[in-house]
Amino acid sequence: DLEDHHADRYRHAAAPTVWRVRSQPLGNHRRDLQGREAHPDFDKRCMAAVSCGAIYCVIDLFGAAVTGLLTAFPRELVVAIAGLALLGSIGSGLAVALKEDAQRDAALITFLVTRSGAESGRHRLGVLRRGRRRARAFCATVAAPRRCLTAPRFTMKLLFVADPLASFKTYKDSTFAMMREAASRGHELLACEPQDVMWQRGARVSAPMRSFTLNADPYDWFKLKGEAQVTALADVDAIVMRKDPPFDSEYFYATHLLEQAEREGARVFNSPRALRDHPEKLAILEFPEFIGPTLVTRSEADIKRFHAEHMDIILKPLDGMGGMGIFRVGPDGLNLGSITETLNKGGAETVMVQKYLTEITKGDKRILVIDGVPVPHCLARIPQGSEIRGNLAVGGKGVAQPLSSRDREIAEAIGPVLSERGLLLVGLDVIGDCLTEINVTSPTGFQEITQQSGFDVAKVFIDALEAALAR
Repeated sequence: DLEDHHADRYRHAAAPTVWRVRSQPLGNHRRDLQGREAHPDFDKRCMAAVSCGAIYCVIDLFGAAVTGLLTAFPRELVVAIAGLALLGSIGSGLAVALKEDAQRDAALITFLVTRSGAESGRHRLGVLRRGRRRARAFCATVAAPRRCLTAPRFTMKLLFVADPLASFKTYKDSTFAMMREAASRGHELLACEPQDVMWQRGARVSAPMRSFTLNADPYDWFKLKGEAQVTALADVDAIVMRKDPPFDSEYFYATHLLEQAEREGARVFNSPRALRDHPEKLAILEFPEFIGPTLVTRSEADIKRFHAEHMDIILKPLDGMGGMGIFRVGPDGLNLGSITETLNKGGAETVMVQKYLTEITKGDKRILVIDGVPVPHCLARIPQGSEIRGNLAVGGKGVAQPLSSRDREIAEAIGPVLSERGLLLVGLDVIGDCLTEINVTSPTGFQEITQQSGFDVAKVFIDALEAALAR
């Protein structure tokens, strides 16, 4: 290794390999030992090189301490500091890149594409027909980053606010499917119940959280790790609200506590405010173009009038779930008065009345929409025997099938609207061509769709969750 070395426009004398190895700890400053260009006095050159090497060692020690300190800061603050530190480099880089006329266009396009978050691949980049632009895209050839369901992988603490873990039926539970996918990526799983969440003045919203791992045994499927630790909700990376309905007063209060946690920096999915603003029976009123004949009232007279018009109707309470409290009254009107009194409590409570849709015999279709994008297969829940309800909880048969053109039309119209409001996961119920409910509390169907179609719904959901956290 006797070649000459050039740096900073001056020429160094050749250095034998042994000398270079022995001086390697001095870093780049070892070249100051090799020639008189730096200083004619050899002793001073040695002192300068050794001093620089020592300074580097001290800087390394302080750098480790600073790095350890930064890990205790919120992610957003660290990102902001790093961004500020890079502003000078980015600015100077742009200035150099844009200086030459021949390279200016290429440099500018590269910068804009990088800034947009666009990725290569057919799902992210492609010319749109007839020059149309996708929503929030900066040009007609690059898709908007909002709908990307992938993000750089990172390890996160994921809290599930749900029913007791011991009550899960793992062979069909969608929350379990989410947990299994998250665990496979190395995310830490935490759990608590809504009644565990509390707030006190001077403190943050917190809950005793249990960390747990998953076992292969479908019955003894989880293992708790130590005792519950009272932790602020804002100190975990994501909170997934998966408490099953009914949406009663306690559920309502829980959403307010979760919204306070959001103010303190927590990330909650689905958004607590959006959960309150979209009661599952009434949310369809915003989309009348997709629903069948529907009445919402307390009045027995209004219900009788609706029956006289449509002859075959369905009555159901606004706070029911799993098919509970649903009645069908045919053309003969048998028991209409008694059913009305039972549901509206003598005019004290509001009920929903809908025209009976004969397409129910082909299934009550659950269409899952993740971050505004419909899953390509739905779960048709088909009533069995003399039952009019297709809900799996009352014995309906679940059959996964591709979305019809009407299914996709409904999902693609409603999904992005609800996604913008903070509803990462939505379950649309469709009978025939008519939307009947919008489920936002704990939509199910993950495992049935995955097992029958091969489309991994849980993977797409965790992809969307990671992407939402990265935004």
